[in-house]
Amino acid sequence: MVDPDMRNPFGSLLRRVAGQRRKKDPRVKKLRPVTRDEAQKLLQYISGNSGLKYQFEMYVTVRLLWVTGCRLNEICSRYLKDIEDKGDHIKISIPQSKTEAGIRDVMIIGAEDCQLLREATNRATVVEPSCPDNIGRLFPRIALGGYDRYPSHYLGKALEKARKNLDGDNSTWDMHSFRRTAVSSLVNAGVSREARNLIVGHSNKDDIGISVYAKRADLHGVIRSTFEVLHKELGGSLIGAVPLD
Repeated sequence: MVDPDMRNPFGSLLRRVAGQRRKKDPRVKKLRPVTRDEAQKLLQYISGNSGLKYQFEMYVTVRLLWVTGCRLNEICSRYLKDIEDKGDHIKISIPQSKTEAGIRDVMIIGAEDCQLLREATNRATVVEPSCPDNIGRLFPRIALGGYDRYPSHYLGKALEKARKNLDGDNSTWDMHSFRRTAVSSLVNAGVSREARNLIVGHSNKDDIGISVYAKRADLHGVIRSTFEVLHKELGGSLIGAVPLD
């Protein structure tokens, strides 16, 4: 039997060579924000399938994607040291990103989501890491995969498989659609572009005061109030039974 978590020994043959065009994803122009009902269906599917290898991690990730608008790997790559419990909310620092704008703090506002994240951090201290590189991570059990050995590689595959197993046509959204939902919700709520970009990690290229200078100041209040608006506009946290086994 083939171990699905083993790296493909022929993967190097599939990489693009210099000058070779990237294969276009036929879904790119069709992908849209995920709806609350669709996100809820995905969460319920995960919660009800104890045979999923990364069931708990998948459940936590979907809940966090919904309320943060983060990229998948921004959630999966977090270390416990990046997470600071403030009591009535939890701050998650994203210290590394491909862009300056991506380096930011996100905040978990909902009480249920905060409690879930606390449960995840507690678990992380007692489970066996899949490899030495995972020591201290929020999700230490997840195998690293792909060319860059990202934690999101196998978890992303598991989430996509779960999405495809849902009833109905779910071909027009994916895990990045949670980010699209967050951005569109903030737009609909009338949040300023500067505040919106601050929490989702988009650049304010034409405003150096926001994109460079102000960002290095203490913007805790602005960030928190913006996440509070997002939480309200989304209709609150997703609801489901936490898989504890």
